[in-house]
Amino acid sequence: MSKVTYPIVERLADEVIVTARSTVEAQQAAGEAMGGDCTIVSVERVHEGGIGGFFATELMRVTATPSRFRSVESELSAGLSSAEDLLTSMRKQSPQFVDRLITELRQTAQPVAEPATREVAAVVAEPAAVVAAGRQQPVDTAAALTPAVSEELVQRIQQAQSQPAAPTPAAAPPHALVQPQPAIQPPAQPVLHQAPPQVPARQAVPIADLPSMGVIERPDGRWSHQSLRALGLPDRIVDTALEARPSSESEWIVALMGAFSRLCAAPPVGPTVMIGPACANLARQLKLVSVGTEELAESISSVACPHITAKIARFARNDRFIHLMVGGNWHHLSGVDAHVISAATPADLLEAIRVCTAWDAVLGWCWSGSQYDRLDQFTVVSHIRSILYGAEHCTPAAERAMAFA
Repeated sequence: MSKVTYPIVERLADEVIVTARSTVEAQQAAGEAMGGDCTIVSVERVHEGGIGGFFATELMRVTATPSRFRSVESELSAGLSSAEDLLTSMRKQSPQFVDRLITELRQTAQPVAEPATREVAAVVAEPAAVVAAGRQQPVDTAAALTPAVSEELVQRIQQAQSQPAAPTPAAAPPHALVQPQPAIQPPAQPVLHQAPPQVPARQAVPIADLPSMGVIERPDGRWSHQSLRALGLPDRIVDTALEARPSSESEWIVALMGAFSRLCAAPPVGPTVMIGPACANLARQLKLVSVGTEELAESISSVACPHITAKIARFARNDRFIHLMVGGNWHHLSGVDAHVISAATPADLLEAIRVCTAWDAVLGWCWSGSQYDRLDQFTVVSHIRSILYGAEHCTPAAERAMAFA
C-alpha cells in the first residue's frame, strides 16, 4: 500500500479544501493554492486510517476561499464606474440636497457676460453688413473697448474688409424709364458707437423664497470651521477643507468630500488581522474565521481575533495588515498601528475618523442598519451633515460655535 503524502489539496469551484498534519501546514498550502492570499472559512480536526478506531492519524482539514480584500478595489470601481451611478446613489440618500447642489453648481458654471462682450458679439455677428453700410471704424471702437477684445475685433473687421464686395447691378440703358427713388436717408447711428446695453439691476428675492428656488444666497452659520472642530473633526481635515474657501452648504459639502478622499481610499490588499471587541459581525460578513490568541501566531491568512491585547496584536501579526474596529471597550488597542479603521456603529464614526487620521490609515466599514457598508466620501459627509442639522446630536460646544459663527 502506497504511503499518503500530505498536504492534500482539493480544488473546487470557489474554494479549496486542504488536509494536512497541522493547521499551519494546511493554511500555508491553502495560501499557495489561492495565489498567496486567502480567507479561512473553517478548520476541523479529522482522523484517517487506523483499525476499529485505534491507531488513526490525526489530521487538520482547512477550507479556504479567495480573500475578501482582493476584490474590494474592483467592487468599488464597478460601483462607481460613472458619474451617473454616483449621482443615483446620492439621490437615494438625499434627493433634495443633490438637486439643490446641482442647480447651484450649474449657476456658478454660467457667469453673466460682461457688457463689452455682448457688444462685441453683436458687432461680429454681421461683419459684412457693417462694412457694406460704411460704418467700419475699427480704431475708434477698439480704443473704447478693452485691449484684449479690441484686438480680436480689429482682426475680424479687417477680414470682412478683405472679402470681395457683392456685384453691383448693371446700369440701366438711357431710354429706360427710371422710377423715382425715395430720398436716401442718412445712415443711422453706427452700431460700433452704440452704448453697451444696460444690465437690469438684480431684484432682491425674499429669503423665504430661496429654498423653493434651489439657490443659497448667504452662508449657513451651521457650516463653519468652528462648528466642525467642535464636533470633533481632526484639524487636518478642517484645514484641508478651508483651502477651498467654502461659505455655503454646498461648497462645504464639496470641500469636505475632497478632504476625505485620501481617508476613503481602497484598503490594502493582503492578509489582514481584524481586531476589536465589536468586530465579530463584520468578520462574519467578510467571511473571516475568528481565532484565539494561541492560533493567531500560527496562522498567516486573513483572520479575526476579537479578544486580543495590544502586545499580542503587535507581535503575533506575522507581517499582516491590522484592521481595527472602533466600538465597545476597544481603547486598550488604541496604541496598535492599524491600517484600516472601521466603526461599529454610526455613533463611533467620528472617533474612527480621528483614529484613522492619527495613524494615517484608511476608513473601512460602518453599520448602516442592516449590514456593514464600505465608507466613501459622500457617506461620511452625509453623516456629518446629519449631526450638524440634528439638534439632539449636537454637543454644547458645537451649539456655541454655530451660534457665534
